[in-house]
Amino acid sequence: MIETIVTILLGLFLLCLVCFLALVLISSIFHLKHMVPFVPTPAGVIETMIAEADLKPGMLALDLGAGDGRVIRRAMLRVPGVRAIGYEGAFGVWLFAKFLNAGSKAKPDMRMQDFFKQDLSNADVVFTYLSIDIMQKLLPKLQKELKPGTKVISNTFSFKKKEPIKKVFVKMPFWGGTNVLVYQF
Repeated sequence: MIETIVTILLGLFLLCLVCFLALVLISSIFHLKHMVPFVPTPAGVIETMIAEADLKPGMLALDLGAGDGRVIRRAMLRVPGVRAIGYEGAFGVWLFAKFLNAGSKAKPDMRMQDFFKQDLSNADVVFTYLSIDIMQKLLPKLQKELKPGTKVISNTFSFKKKEPIKKVFVKMPFWGGTNVLVYQF
C-alpha cells in the first residue's frame, strides 16, 4: 500500500517536472524568436539599477520584459511602499516569476502581457533589460506615454536616438562588467 502511494507521488512529481521543463523550453524558444532571451540580471546590477531609480514609497515601478521578476521584487523589498508591475511575454518565465513571488515577502504584480500593448503613463520608473532592437522600437512609445520626469533604467542596452543622463559601469567578476543607463523623459 505504501509502495503504491510512493510510486503514484513519484510519478506525479516526475510529470510535473516534465511539464515545467517543457514550458521553460517553449518560452525559451519564444524568447529566441523575439530576440530577447531570458538572462537573469546579476545582483550587483540590480542594486545599481534600484539605486539610480531613486525610488520612494508610493511610486510605481514597471519592469518591461521582467523575466523572473527579480528586479522589481528586490525594489519592493528595498523600498517598502513601492508598487511594481512586471510584464513578461513568455509563459514559462512568467510562471517561474509567480512561483518565486509565492516564497517572497515582496509580491509584484506579474502580468503575462505584451508591454507594447499596455498604457505606461502611470509609471514613475521603468526598468528594462531588452535587446538593442526592442529598445529602438520602444523609444517612441515611451516618448509618447511617459510623463515628464519619468526615469527609464536600462541594463546594458541603450537608445540610439536619446542620450542617457547618466551611465554607471558595474564591474562583474567573470566578464568585466556592464553599463546601467539612466534616462529621463
